[in-house]
Amino acid sequence: MHNALKFSKAEVPPRVAIACSIIEDEQGDWMQISIEDNGIGLDDANSERIFTSFDCHHSKDHYEGSGV
Repeated sequence: MHNALKFSKAEVPPRVAIACSIIEDEQGDWMQISIEDNGIGLDDANSERIFTSFDCHHSKDHYEGSGV
């Protein structure tokens, strides 16, 4: 959630939504947790790299950070 606040768009107040639902199927009950924010987002081209540590998706000239 820190990134959602840090990288929010200046003209729109930051928003973070957290939801949870129980899914029942033949294997049992599952909990699905979703987190959504209105931050700057990621390009689809970077979808494979989203969870790679120390891999920044924006240049250091644009945003500070280590990519963790």
